Amino acid sequence: VSVGEGMILYSASNSATEDEINEFCNALKMAGRLDKIPEELIDAGSVVSGCGPAFVYLFANALAQAGENCGLSKDKALDYAAQTLIGAGKMLQNSNTSPEQLIKNVCSPGGTTIEGVNYFNNSDFNKIVNDALIRADRIEKNANILGNNIEIFKKQLKMLGFSFDWDKELSTADPNYYKWTQWIFKQLYKD
Repeated sequence: VSVGEGMILYSASNSATEDEINEFCNALKMAGRLDKIPEELIDAGSVVSGCGPAFVYLFANALAQAGENCGLSKDKALDYAAQTLIGAGKMLQNSNTSPEQLIKNVCSPGGTTIEGVNYFNNSDFNKIVNDALIRADRIEKNANILGNNIEIFKKQLKMLGFSFDWDKELSTADPNYYKWTQWIFKQLYKD
C-alpha cells in the first residue's frame, strides 16, 4: 500500500450508491488495486493480500540469505532477491500463464532450477504455505467473531478465569485491541 501496489479488498452493502462506491475507490486508488468481493470472502482475501507481504518478505529474506551463503554480498543478494520477486510477480500478473506453467518454462530438465523446485516440492513447500494461511485465516475469522460478539465473549472468558479490566484492555478504541484478540485466540486454539 505504501508504494501504491497494495491489494485492497472491499465489499459494499446494497444501500451504498454507485457514487459512494466510486468515491471510496477514487480515495484509495493510489494505494494499489481495488477489488470488490463478497463480504464472506473478505477474511480469506485479507489473509492472502494482507498477510502475504510478510510471507513474501520471509521468502525474500531466505532467498537473500541463501545467496549470501553461496558467496554474494548481503546487499547484492537482497537486491537480486527483490528484483527477482518483482519480475516474477509482474510476469505472473501480466501473462495468461498459470504459475505451474511459468515454473516449467523456467526449469530445464536436469538443470539447477528444477533441482531447487524438486527440493521445495519434496519438502512440502505448498503444505507449509497452505498451513500458514489457514492458521492466519482462523485467527482473522475468530478476531472478527470476537469483535462482533465482544460482550458475550468477555463473559465467557471471565468464566474461564481471565481477569483484567475488559473495558480498558479490549476497548475497540485501544490500540492494543487486535494484539489482545490474537493472544486470546492463540491461547484458546493452541494445536
